[in-house]
Amino acid sequence: MKKRPVETVGIFDDTLVEKPIKGTLIGVSHDNLGGNQLYGLVESFSAAYFCRICLSDKNETRSLCEQDDSKLRTVSNYREHYPTAPNSHGIKFNSILNDLHYYNIFDNYTVDIKHDVLEGVAQLEIKYFLKFIIGENLTTLNEINMPLILADIVSKLTDKQKLKFKVLILLLNIMDIIFCPVNSPGMVLNLKYLITEHHTLFQAEYDSNLTPKHHMMIHYPMIILKSGPLIGFWCMRFEAKHAYFKDLCNKLKNYKTLCKTLAYRHQQCAWYEWHNLELSTRPTYGKCKLKEKPNFLLHLNFEQDQILSTQSVQFLGCIFKKGCFIVQGIHDDSLPVFLEITDFFILNDLPCAICKKWKTSYFEDYYHSYIIETLSKEEYVIFNLVTLKHVVAYEIHHPFGLELNCIVLKYEVVHEL
Repeated sequence: MKKRPVETVGIFDDTLVEKPIKGTLIGVSHDNLGGNQLYGLVESFSAAYFCRICLSDKNETRSLCEQDDSKLRTVSNYREHYPTAPNSHGIKFNSILNDLHYYNIFDNYTVDIKHDVLEGVAQLEIKYFLKFIIGENLTTLNEINMPLILADIVSKLTDKQKLKFKVLILLLNIMDIIFCPVNSPGMVLNLKYLITEHHTLFQAEYDSNLTPKHHMMIHYPMIILKSGPLIGFWCMRFEAKHAYFKDLCNKLKNYKTLCKTLAYRHQQCAWYEWHNLELSTRPTYGKCKLKEKPNFLLHLNFEQDQILSTQSVQFLGCIFKKGCFIVQGIHDDSLPVFLEITDFFILNDLPCAICKKWKTSYFEDYYHSYIIETLSKEEYVIFNLVTLKHVVAYEIHHPFGLELNCIVLKYEVVHEL
């Protein structure tokens, strides 16, 4: 593979821009098997050197809880191992991606948290925990096949038995960070300690070796620092296209040059969907109406006696409605501050929410949620949704039989970058 002209010369189109457009790869989305195939490495995860990121052998990876920086695969040791010993250290052939001018597979690490965690580690550890509570006669298989309230079972565990549940809690804390679209240096450092603690406790409590997908997790902090948030490289959105392409094959009944046919049809569909698509960071509003200005807005010195109110606001792909909760920020005690949206109004073409303040009491591990309470004296604030940093709308949850107000965060709130 020769140097691609798009990297060095660029693509010139005088109908769009005056200067040529240049570009190159910054990362590749793949699962573990696809990554090893693409990088020219062994395609078996029982091989001695299955990891595409480091040179730890399979016996080491079964108990390795922290990344060994001295064993990372690099461009220099790759050139040393290949072509002098092409069948050693898990190398089969030189990847075609290494022929690119500005890209090398060992300078741009990527992982897929969908296959590693959601379809790997999480399923395995949930299975281990369910097997444990059935073996301890805390529940039965028939009860598990019914709607399960896990906290009721966990409350029956002894302190020693709860360590097995703590493995799942640590995994949830890890997921809060790796699924976050923005990561701070403090979050990455915390992630490193969480993964080490999680892997150590998993081996101790379940008397089991770490799997290859467990091993990939120890590289997450380093990859975030080098390549950015992991959510940007996962395969979820690409695999969501499988149903579309399978349906297309059944409809076309044409299997000659199938890849070309599917690519052409997909491009046609994408052009049709994007042709009239308006991309904007401006908020859009639901049904609007004029209403009398509330008394607690008098201090804002509005010139109008009435305000333009709306039922909902859509901003950056998120729909905010009355009754939902937003995160205002982080309190001094490191707990998030939650606001309940009671109404919307539009001021200078900007969406403002009239919000009721709630008190965040503590974080409950069993529900993996924040417990909030109403203030003794109601307090309202005006919040400009455009300034919202954690752009997610939340609902309040009430565990059965308990007078608790719980909010489960989609991912960790970033303190400061």
